[in-house]
Amino acid sequence: MIGQIRVSYTDPDELQEVVKRLQPVKKVKISKNEQGGYRKAYIELAIEKSIDTPCYK
Repeated sequence: MIGQIRVSYTDPDELQEVVKRLQPVKKVKISKNEQGGYRKAYIELAIEKSIDTPCYK
C-alpha cells in the first residue's frame, strides 16, 4: 500500500526532518512552484501491511 502526504515547508532542513520522521518513505516530489513564503512537497509512504493491523474500507 502507498499513502501520500502534502507537506508545506519554508526551509529544506524542515522537509528533511519530516522525511526522516516519516520513514519508510518511497518517494519525495518537490513542487517546482517557488512563489510565496512556503514550498510544497509530496511524500509517498511505503505502508507495510501487517496481520495485526485491521483493514479499513
